[in-house]
Parts: sequence; structure tokens; C-alpha cells
Amino acid sequence: MIGTIEILSNRIGRDITNIVLKNKGSLSISSRGLGSLRRTSEGDEVQDDFELIGWDLVVEPSTPGATFWN
Repeated sequence: MIGTIEILSNRIGRDITNIVLKNKGSLSISSRGLGSLRRTSEGDEVQDDFELIGWDLVVEPSTPGATFWN
């Protein structure tokens, strides 16, 4: 998935800007959601009841390659 995020100018937004731009840090993005899984021979399959709750900026993503602003 490719997307665009907007960093707000509030305190948390300023913290994010400092981490990424001023200190050359990197952050990643992870999704958060609820739903059931069905186990298959190829792995777990997300079912139709999945509900995306939101996105979080994290230091270590659960999915490799989910990093932005390297």
C-alpha cells in the first residue's frame, strides 16, 4: 500500500518532525484492526469481518519494508 500522511503542527507532530527530519531517524507505519482469521496451508487468511481501526507511527513495524522517511 502506498499512501500520504499529514503531520500536524501540534506537539506530537513537532516531535515526529524532530525525530525524522532533524535527527535523521526513521519511523514506520503499522495498521491496527480487529477481525477473525482462518488458518490455511499457506498461512492465516484475514476474513471479511476485518475492521481497520487506524494507523500508527512506530519504531519497529510488524511488516518488513513498512518504513517511510528513511
